Amino acid sequence: MGALGLAALLAARPDLFTAFRWAGAAVLLVWACRALRAALRPPRPADPGPGEPAQPDGPPHGRRRAFALGLLCTGSNPKVGIFLMAFLPQFVPAGMNPTAGVVVLAACYLVLVLVWLLTWMRLVHRLARHLNSVSAQRLTDGLTAAVFGVFAVRLALGG
Repeated sequence: MGALGLAALLAARPDLFTAFRWAGAAVLLVWACRALRAALRPPRPADPGPGEPAQPDGPPHGRRRAFALGLLCTGSNPKVGIFLMAFLPQFVPAGMNPTAGVVVLAACYLVLVLVWLLTWMRLVHRLARHLNSVSAQRLTDGLTAAVFGVFAVRLALGG
């Protein structure tokens, strides 16, 4: 119902849809600029060479910052909530309170996502030695900047 209401609102107010689209493009462009700046920054004197592993941020600052940035990235993505509101109601059993049904299904979905992400984290942890090299980080930042930049331009142009 929430997705239908939002869809109806955006259909009735094309200017609001355009504002959402431009806001999304602006967020993507900011992320692209940050990634590009990280990819192009010259190595600091304390940085290891291109093939050497970078020094990970030590606790607690590095882990807290990474968690905060991940939470900000995920929390600023309205697609997850819209997807859950649009997709899950059809699976609520007949006779069950729709709100409770969607909450239970969303909780199941989020647990499955957590398991999936924990699996990825374990894999990445095993590959950290290679992924933490300065050249890998610069390559990742550059590719991220390019993808976010293309998405921002496409979104801004209405594609």
